[in-house]
Amino acid sequence: RVDEVAGQQDCFALLELTPPYTVEAVKRAYRRLAKQRHPDRGGAAAPFLALQSAYRQALKLLGA
Repeated sequence: RVDEVAGQQDCFALLELTPPYTVEAVKRAYRRLAKQRHPDRGGAAAPFLALQSAYRQALKLLGA
């Protein structure tokens, strides 16, 4: 259970979000960061993949 809570905080931290967490805020943050970190725009692949994973996890936690 502790690992799950830590994982939740990690996904929102990767998206640079602070509470309250909403689906709209998660989507907005993901779009903003994806534009900055996408490999086609000069970003590295590993951080972008971590961002994608955090986005999916955050939406799952919020029930979207």
